[in-house]
Amino acid sequence: MNLERFALRRRLVDFLCQTRPELVERMKAARQLAPGGATPYHMEDGVWTHVMLVLQAALEREDFSLADILCALVHDFGKPATARLQTGRDGLPRISFYDHGPRGVQEALDFLLDCQKAFRVSDAEICDICFCVSKHIDFYSLDGCGQAGFFCNGRRSLLAMMARLFFCDVSGSVMDPLTDAFKDDLALLLDVQAKIAEIPLNFPERMPKPPLLRFVCGAPGPAMDAYLASLACPVVRETEVRRELFERRFARKGIPLPRRFAGLYEATRPLDAAPLLLERIRRLEGEPEIAVAGILATRRARSGLASFLSRHLEKAAFACTYVLTPTEGQEAFLAGAAGARLASAHDFQHLPCLFQEPAFAEADIVLARPPEVAAAR
Repeated sequence: MNLERFALRRRLVDFLCQTRPELVERMKAARQLAPGGATPYHMEDGVWTHVMLVLQAALEREDFSLADILCALVHDFGKPATARLQTGRDGLPRISFYDHGPRGVQEALDFLLDCQKAFRVSDAEICDICFCVSKHIDFYSLDGCGQAGFFCNGRRSLLAMMARLFFCDVSGSVMDPLTDAFKDDLALLLDVQAKIAEIPLNFPERMPKPPLLRFVCGAPGPAMDAYLASLACPVVRETEVRRELFERRFARKGIPLPRRFAGLYEATRPLDAAPLLLERIRRLEGEPEIAVAGILATRRARSGLASFLSRHLEKAAFACTYVLTPTEGQEAFLAGAAGARLASAHDFQHLPCLFQEPAFAEADIVLARPPEVAAAR
C-alpha cells in the first residue's frame, strides 16, 4: 500500500470517528464471536476489527476506486443494531446479524452524504454503495454469474462493485476455508470476476412496456415531495389513500378523523388500503405510466401490493424506484408515536432487485434531498 493510500485510510477513519463517534463505539463494542461459541466465520471477532480489515483489503487494491473503499468502510454499519445472541444447531451460542445489510442503509447514506463535503463521491456512486450495503449478504448465496447479473438489475458496473465488496469482505474475515459455504462463496466470486465483461449492459427482455405502474418507495417528507414533483407522470400517494380509508371509517360513525390519529394511518399495512388504491389507479387508466408513492421499504410490502394489483390490472407492468433521502428533513416523518412505528418499519431498507422481485420489469435507486438542502449545494 503506497503512502497516498496510507494517508487516505487515516483521513477516512478520522472522519468517521469525528462525525459518527457513537457508531464507532457501538462497532468497537459489538462482538461477532459468542463466548464459548464457535463459528466458521469472523474469528477476527469484533465488528470494528472486521471493518478495518475489509477497508485495508480495499485500500491495498490500487485499481479500486474511492467508491469501492467507502463501500468497504460502510458495508456493516447495521451490525451493532442487529446483533442477537442465539443458540446454534450444535447447541453452542452464536451471534447473528440478521438483516444487518438493509438495517445499515440509512446510517451509511447519512455518512456518505457528509463525505461529499470532504471527499469526491457522486450521488450515483452513493446509490450504488447503498445497494451493495443492503444486498451484500443476499448476494453471497447466489449460484453463479447469470443470477448475479440479474440480481444487480442488469447493470454491469453495479455487479462489478458488488464483486469488489465481496472480495474485500472475504479478505477481511478470518474464515474456515474448508467449509462448504466458503467454497461456494469463492466459486461465485471467481465466476463473477471471470464473466463480468460478458454481462450485457441491460436486459432488453425485461424493459417495461406501458401501461406501467412504478412503485416509488421511501420515507415521506420534503425530499420525497421534491422527487415526486419532478416526475412527468400522475402520482397516486399511498399515504393519502390510507388517510381516506381512516376518514371513511370514522365517517361511518358520524365523526371526523380525530387529531390523535394524524399520521397513524401511515403505519397501517399497505394491503389495508389496496382496494381504495386500485380505485385511484383505475381513474387514471389510459396513462402510459402512473407512480404509486409509498414507504414500501421491504420486499414483503412491495410484493404483496404488486400481487394484489396484478390480479386486477392484468395488462399493467410493474417497476420500482427507491428514493434514498437523508435523515435530515425527515423530522415530520419521525415525530411522535406514529413516527416511531414508521421509522421502525423503514429501518430495514430492502433496496429493489429484479432477482428477488421478479414482478418488476425495472428497478433503480435514486437520491433526493429536501429543496433547501439541494439549493445550498
